[in-house]
Amino acid sequence: MRRTGGPLALLGGDLNTLEPTAEHTDRLAGLPMHYRRRHLRRDGRTVDTRAVARLLDAGLVDLWPARAAGAPEADGFTVPTRHGGAEFAGMRLDYLLGTAPVAALTREVRVVRGGDADRASDHYPVVAELDLRPA
Repeated sequence: MRRTGGPLALLGGDLNTLEPTAEHTDRLAGLPMHYRRRHLRRDGRTVDTRAVARLLDAGLVDLWPARAAGAPEADGFTVPTRHGGAEFAGMRLDYLLGTAPVAALTREVRVVRGGDADRASDHYPVVAELDLRPA
């Protein structure tokens, strides 16, 4: 991200990690231990959110909450789909993170559901609409 040379940088992907700003204990409690373990730190009790936390600490902005204020939490869940993902509780493991200027340009962020998106992967795609018109 430091090599971009400009203020506009976007990082997106299946990070397979939970967000540090949400409570996950109840959701994970419903998973069998062999699936729950993948979301816990070595102590077996603490939810592991370090990957996303490091990116946020580096100055990136999570574009989902920036544009989804007031939306039900489940609207942001990216797993499981109808294709698979029995090892997941309803949760968000896929992210769009950007620099503050990208967050300012973000008009909408949504999880694509329905049609082919229900069966194409065990994760739903995340789409952001940015206003890139010249000032």
